[in-house]
Amino acid sequence: MSEYKSRYGLDFPDVMPDSLIALKCWKHWREPEYKAGKIEPVQCFWDGIYSLVPKDAFVRHRWAEQHIADWTLEDFIITWGAASSGKSNDYGLLTLVDWMVDPAETVSILASTSLQMLKLRSYESVLRYFHIIKRYAQWDVPGKLRKTDSAIILDDDDELGAGTDKASIRGVAVAEGSDQEARSKLAGAHLPYVRLILDELAQMRPAAMQVRTNLSIGAKNFKLAGLCNPDSFVDLAAQFSVPLASGGFASLDPDTAESWRSQYGLVRRHDGLKSPAILEANGSKRLPFLLTSERLKLLLDEHAGNEDDPELWTMVRGFPPTQGRKPTLITMSEIMKSGATEDVTWYSQPALTVLGVDPAFSEDGNRAVMQALDIGFDKDMQVKLSFRETRTIKLEASSKVPILEQVGSAFNEYATTELGVPASLCGVDDSATQSVADHMVTQYHMHVQRFVSNAKPSTMRMSETDRKVAKDRYHDQATELWAAVAHFIRAGQIRNFPARAAHQLANRPTEKVGALHRLQSKKLSRRDGNEMASESPDDMDACAYAI
Repeated sequence: MSEYKSRYGLDFPDVMPDSLIALKCWKHWREPEYKAGKIEPVQCFWDGIYSLVPKDAFVRHRWAEQHIADWTLEDFIITWGAASSGKSNDYGLLTLVDWMVDPAETVSILASTSLQMLKLRSYESVLRYFHIIKRYAQWDVPGKLRKTDSAIILDDDDELGAGTDKASIRGVAVAEGSDQEARSKLAGAHLPYVRLILDELAQMRPAAMQVRTNLSIGAKNFKLAGLCNPDSFVDLAAQFSVPLASGGFASLDPDTAESWRSQYGLVRRHDGLKSPAILEANGSKRLPFLLTSERLKLLLDEHAGNEDDPELWTMVRGFPPTQGRKPTLITMSEIMKSGATEDVTWYSQPALTVLGVDPAFSEDGNRAVMQALDIGFDKDMQVKLSFRETRTIKLEASSKVPILEQVGSAFNEYATTELGVPASLCGVDDSATQSVADHMVTQYHMHVQRFVSNAKPSTMRMSETDRKVAKDRYHDQATELWAAVAHFIRAGQIRNFPARAAHQLANRPTEKVGALHRLQSKKLSRRDGNEMASESPDDMDACAYAI
């Protein structure tokens, strides 16, 4: 009697269940010993999964098929999705099955913003499917749940913590504490197969992505999956989702964009209006866990039938809202369609470079930002204003050098040595009690242009066609400067507009003071729950001073 059997063009021990063979081929299809076979890796998953869970516990539909294909064929995936798109559920199952195929050689880390959210999202599905598989599987699957923390470990690991630094599945919360603490939580054993699943990626701190290099060292295969309901075009998920296509996010049509490539890997998007529960026959009954037509109607009713409500864009369309709830100087939709985020091809060298600096000394400032701007003719002989890469001054609180001197030194080095910009073409916020402008004069003999947020606006017109001057439209200088940026964007003259500045400009509400417009204060924005209010708009301020 043969001790081996042939499956997928390969020989396996006769005692190995066919379903386990299928799942091993699914996980290892790219490795040399499996390449000799006739393997269709995505189909292998479907061949094996229903020996582990019943079909009513994991229902097959179009979005689930995309999740399986993305995990199988890609090593870097970010999934933008409507609420109730099944992404957390499916990636929890994928994580668990992937680990169970090679439990001694695999470490899987599931992270969310808090322990509470972790237990509600992908790790919840890990635990749910773990108990189902233990009851239902047609072969003896490994693993046990450790009660002391959020981890599934090998059967012979002790209860005291060995699983957290060995082969395991473990859940961690990374919103609390410092970046260093977050990196420590996400550290993993250097095993052949390392997986990092980041649920609620849009709300995570940068450390969540920074650890991927360390985790991948020495691994035979490292896989990262980020899941999110996209909040903006500058959150952590968006930073790793910028399309390779010319124009970046402006190249995406929200009505048709389902997947695209970033420089890091695949980005998948689920539009709730195209939910399988809505489009497929009998979808509401067969797929009640997805967004159904009945649930969609309730959501629309809750938002007065406004399909363009920003919350509906995030939670239903699975796309960052391009227009906010309150009036702003310009919308994200206008910014993207203007070409402001695109690159420029100069006709010759730019004629002029200017520099704007926000030293972050003003109330609620938190980053010292320098923004250079080139002005010249593009290849079509049209005047363009193109921003250079944003410079953030590294401030060291522990240094014996005062912060004012740290800012001044970096300012002088960038403007004078690197850019060669004269002081008369450097603009700086002079609203704070610590005057960088005074420091530049006394220390470097640089008489820079000064801007004061609450000063009166100028007597300049905002455009050739505008009969009113700035002081007749705007309440203060800060609003005038931000409005000037918006005017240049609408005129199609801005290029390489920084993503963070774009988000800040499009999300800062305005209000009326008599007949004049004014940017809403940061404190009032926080009170009203504005999403951009958690950060000071230092990037946009620096751009405004340059303009």
